[in-house]
Amino acid sequence: MKFREAYEEFILHFINKIRVGLEETLKKAIQTARVSAEEEEGVEYITLKE
Repeated sequence: MKFREAYEEFILHFINKIRVGLEETLKKAIQTARVSAEEEEGVEYITLKE
């Protein structure tokens, strides 16, 4: 394998790992925001009902 081929493979693998990591981080952030919003709605409902 030539240097250029090895370098291209390394870069593609590196970019793919970054993409996967960003997707996982985004999924966690969305889930956290969703849970926080649901908790906040519950607090507002309880407060208004009292």
